Amino acid sequence: MFFFGRESSIIADYKNSLQINFNFNFDLPDVYSGGLFYFIEFQNEKIKVSDIDQVINYIDFSQPGFEITYRYPKEIRSPTFIKTNYEFFSVNADNFLNLSLKDLFFGINFSDRLLKSSYWIKFTDIKTSEFNIGIDNNSLGFYLNIGQNGVRPFFNLGKNIFFSVHDFFLDDLYIMTEEVIFRYSKSSGKLLINSLYFNYSNSIFSYRIPINDKLMFVISNLGFGISFILKV
Repeated sequence: MFFFGRESSIIADYKNSLQINFNFNFDLPDVYSGGLFYFIEFQNEKIKVSDIDQVINYIDFSQPGFEITYRYPKEIRSPTFIKTNYEFFSVNADNFLNLSLKDLFFGINFSDRLLKSSYWIKFTDIKTSEFNIGIDNNSLGFYLNIGQNGVRPFFNLGKNIFFSVHDFFLDDLYIMTEEVIFRYSKSSGKLLINSLYFNYSNSIFSYRIPINDKLMFVISNLGFGISFILKV
């Protein structure tokens, strides 16, 4: 059973095409919470739908000493955990043992006040491993991520912003909150932004400016339009 918590909505964007966006937030206190996003766009004779990595904003299923999360890192700020938690579901036991269910990447976390470290090994390829060590006060963190790609600096800002640099340039950026998913990768050239007011994917952007609680003005590289909001 799903209990809808924070505001959920269905948004119809009228531009050069019709796009219907479904934004659902659900939660059961002290058990689970999550956010789903899905769109259908009608373009002339074509129909476009959300990419698979756009559908789930986040999932948090928590019980004392055990949790399953997706794009919701919470207290764990290890670079390897951040990367794998963005890609797929992760199982966490007491913030000590972690398992990514996508690649069966298993990690052990160690913490001594500000000093943090973790070791990760992939069960499907035991030659693949990563080691992280850093200093983190839960507001600002600096880590070294050591793996097959060499040594990469990794930074945490607050609880939701994580990024790495390579040759003094931004390499990867993750912003994961209940309202916003932001992912940039220099190596793949991919940028994904999913939020109520701004979206960007596959070189198409749209910016919604609220007019009232039922209407928003849309600015997009596909043209201008109007959004109608139905709260559910």
